[in-house]
Amino acid sequence: MLFKSRRAQRRALLAVALCAGAVGVVPAAAQATGSSNLSLPNVMTRNLYLGADLNPAIGAIQQCPSLPPQQCQGLILSTNQSIWNHVVATNFPARAKRLAKEIDDNDPYIVALQEVALWRSGPVDGVKDATTVDYDFLASLLSELNARGTHYKAAVTQQEADIESPSGTPPTFADAADRRLTMRDVILVRTDLPKALVSFSNPQSANYANFITLPTGSTYGPIEFKRGWASVDIKLLGHPIARFVDTHLESAATGVRFQQASELVSAAGPVANPAFPAIIAGDLNSDPSIPFGGDFTSGASDGLAFSAIAGAGFIDSGNTANTFGHNADLNDFPSNPFTERIDHIMFRPGGFTSHLTNKVVGTDPANRTPGGLWPSDHGGLVVGIGG
Repeated sequence: MLFKSRRAQRRALLAVALCAGAVGVVPAAAQATGSSNLSLPNVMTRNLYLGADLNPAIGAIQQCPSLPPQQCQGLILSTNQSIWNHVVATNFPARAKRLAKEIDDNDPYIVALQEVALWRSGPVDGVKDATTVDYDFLASLLSELNARGTHYKAAVTQQEADIESPSGTPPTFADAADRRLTMRDVILVRTDLPKALVSFSNPQSANYANFITLPTGSTYGPIEFKRGWASVDIKLLGHPIARFVDTHLESAATGVRFQQASELVSAAGPVANPAFPAIIAGDLNSDPSIPFGGDFTSGASDGLAFSAIAGAGFIDSGNTANTFGHNADLNDFPSNPFTERIDHIMFRPGGFTSHLTNKVVGTDPANRTPGGLWPSDHGGLVVGIGG
């Protein structure tokens, strides 16, 4: 939580802005002095980490055709149970407190969130219909933000992949249950700022036409790893209206990731109008320093998708620090150095591209959970808009 003096200062400055808003302008002195959240508004992108690596489940599905049906079923149940145990162990309720502190400490006006998981369970019935909520990452994070006295709401929630499969502990599988993972991308916006200072409008979202589908041969149907984007228009005092876009591009195949990036900046995408200022924030799974090796099926975080966005006129914020690399257990300490720069905030010139500042969060050992977990396997990127 902010120190009381900073919190009080922020409230005082907001009161000044509210009074000035009555006549339609904030005095220059109020903009130039005091809390940085007025003189240098921040935007943020943060991947929350769904809580486990899903690759073992994919491997089990691919192995099943070579196994007898009963052995295949046992493999699926036990693999999914291991994944569920991992989700429990990575303890999102505890991590949400640390993520909320990051947001509170940096006061972003708007936050692009990825992997905002919704985990549900139900009886094993062969149908994707589980409804009992085990973990709702969005609800948990908003609750922790509210507990800190910060004021955010979800302006846009875009559903991505929705996957269900049974799990159980061998050898008896007596605890068998269906586990359902629904992935979401979410844009959070501040609700405690006067409209004379900042306003949000026109929420939109969609899925990409290109995504990976994995046949399962089960009654649950194929696994569709859908991805997409969400956007909201933001008006900051002294700046033209800009479109803020949150996206999470495919991680498993550079070709599909490139297709999605191309969709994002196409004539049918949310940033089609080149005259309209725009900000693209999110986990692009694309590091511009990693050359494309020519293999579109590769899972390497190469720069091909990044180049598609840059080729449409977007420039990176100037961050040079890596943003990804905590282990899947979130317990590496001392921290493994991050190895990839895949979380980005990119700007189309037009009012937001001068005097940008960059800060990577999620690397401070003091902001781990009491159990020693990092807030996520990613770091978060905070960009201050000073121009």
